[in-house]
Amino acid sequence: MNHKLFKRSVAVLMASILLLGTLSGAMPVAAAGEFSAAFANDYAEVGVPLTLNVQGASGTVSYRWTVDGTAVGSGSSYTPTENDLMKWIRVTVSSGSDTAELEMFFSLLPVVYINTEGGQAITSKEKYIDAELIVQGNSVYNSETTKLYNGLTEIRGRGNSTWGQPKKPYRLKLDKKTDLLGMGKSKHWVLLANYLDESLQRNTLAYNLSGSMGMEQCSTVFVDVILNGDFVGNYQLCENIRVDPTRVDIFDWEGFCEDSAGVIADAEGLSKDETGDLEEYMAENMGWITSGTVTFGSSTYTIADYPDIEVPDISGGYLIELDEYYDELSKFKTASGQPIMFKNPEYLYTNQDMMDFVKTYIQAFEDAVESDSYTSEYEGETLHYSELFDFDALVDYWLISEIFFNEELNKKSTYMYKDIDGLMFMGPIWDMDWSSGGEGQTYHTEQWATRYYSTNAQANNWYKYLIQDPWFFMKAQERYWEIRNDQVEAMLDELDSNYELLKVSATANGKRWGYGSDYKKYVDNLRSWFEKHLTWLDTQMATQDALRDSLGYHPSSRLALSLADANGNALIADTAAQAPADGIAAVGQALKLTIQGGNDTNGTAVLYVNGRRISETATKANSTTIVDVPADSLTAQLGDKNVLEIQIEKPDGTINASRYITVRAVKSVPARTESTKPVTAIKPILGNPRDRVQIGIVVRRSLK
Repeated sequence: MNHKLFKRSVAVLMASILLLGTLSGAMPVAAAGEFSAAFANDYAEVGVPLTLNVQGASGTVSYRWTVDGTAVGSGSSYTPTENDLMKWIRVTVSSGSDTAELEMFFSLLPVVYINTEGGQAITSKEKYIDAELIVQGNSVYNSETTKLYNGLTEIRGRGNSTWGQPKKPYRLKLDKKTDLLGMGKSKHWVLLANYLDESLQRNTLAYNLSGSMGMEQCSTVFVDVILNGDFVGNYQLCENIRVDPTRVDIFDWEGFCEDSAGVIADAEGLSKDETGDLEEYMAENMGWITSGTVTFGSSTYTIADYPDIEVPDISGGYLIELDEYYDELSKFKTASGQPIMFKNPEYLYTNQDMMDFVKTYIQAFEDAVESDSYTSEYEGETLHYSELFDFDALVDYWLISEIFFNEELNKKSTYMYKDIDGLMFMGPIWDMDWSSGGEGQTYHTEQWATRYYSTNAQANNWYKYLIQDPWFFMKAQERYWEIRNDQVEAMLDELDSNYELLKVSATANGKRWGYGSDYKKYVDNLRSWFEKHLTWLDTQMATQDALRDSLGYHPSSRLALSLADANGNALIADTAAQAPADGIAAVGQALKLTIQGGNDTNGTAVLYVNGRRISETATKANSTTIVDVPADSLTAQLGDKNVLEIQIEKPDGTINASRYITVRAVKSVPARTESTKPVTAIKPILGNPRDRVQIGIVVRRSLK
């Protein structure tokens, strides 16, 4: 960063003088006889007097207070009113021939002041320019409760389609790591403009919902932004997605390259400039990580000669984005055309071994997702897709995307990450302003986003296949009801509380960017959309059959399944109020599964329990087959469902018919009475021909 001082306009200089005293919580030191003034308050509040600290006065002190240029007082303090909100409060302090001018933008939110060098415009997404950044607090975020900032920064534009809008989003790189407004210590921050979201809330609501569900979350705070003295609207000051202990906390290859260069430089006695050049070279030429040597200039360094450099396994440390813009340096496409890009490490393409590792890993996942057995071969083993990607993260990411009807699911801004020796995780959730009825798309209340969007990268969206896996959609149903009346309702409450917090700022933002002044209309529209969509989702999630049919899964009509305990007694039906299973069984109890096969069901009956292949049993058409279900295969936690699927596998490996049945794990089964309802098997429709049903463009497990 260029740390040189630069000239600013008078208005910008006044703001800096004001805030220098305001945010430090103390008066700047004045030499004997030097006249100076600063606000004693961190921020303005309705009904609370704004006072001043004045030093070095040579005589009587006079004051002139104005609000947006209109004189409002001449005393030593001024008490702001509601009418002063979103306006400039200025005061001129005079003593003899000495004068100080101070100003403060009055908002209920924290205020971010950005003063670029020379007042220049921010026109590039690639090139940073120097600036000063000052964060003014409010009643929640202030110098007593959190960390503010008053110092140097760099700023540039950010975003793709959003950068083309009148209200611009920005990226900040602070002069030093700061735990800004309690969101974690980092240099790197973003200002999200939310120009396409008149409610200003969709991103915040989605991020906070994901956090409440236990996912990695981007923390965010609503702020008002003053750029070179001009109010440019309401923004989200937000963490950006990056590898960092306070963000996505996985191994950092870029930091490792820098640290390793430092070890070599210290050992070889390199100068400061040479060290910086070596750091840059090793980060942008990563082949040394697996080759073991670095050739830089005329020197070759063997990594094994430096004991302090311990190269870890290359199985993790990857932050990945699925994005059809496909504009990063390191990238590849899967066999089905999914565009995979590396956010970190940026220069991974310079190490083919590491690139190949990730390519092979993600391709194995895709192959597993697209296979009828949910498995693929990876490093000599047959693995289920949940042994490659974290299953719970897959479910949660999908649910949030469907709750918000995320237009960009598996199209853009779809993030995933993998640590060393760990599974791949979906998330964090990002870029949700194109969702939940935004951009005028209010009609998307009774549809699945996964099934609706089928162009380009979304044509072979992994979730199009996952929603045809009974284990996936049954567990998604279970998870939906876990969060529906808690986290989701809390999100709706947050929508209302945010309205109260934002209405003054949002109204000013609307006037600034042409939305008009009726902010309540946009919040009401969003709430109405959520209410309609959630009502529809509740209906789809109400029963197993409703969800199955809604997602387009068609169990084979040539199979029927029924469950019994180890003694052959039919299981008691589940009476749960929400999404009941087909039956209940005590935890640790082995079961017997009866398969009634219709025409063309010769082959091997393969039993899957909770996504795992458990056993194979020969079966014949128009006959009954009984399969033992071991107790240790029923891995569902108490109160959750086990999902048992039977696939009829032909000698050539093709799947001819499939059907599933579910059983809820309970502590104990109640004693049977005459009113106890047993599980009723669904009878097969004999003679129905084999058929496949097309879901979007994905032909998947729809065997009749």
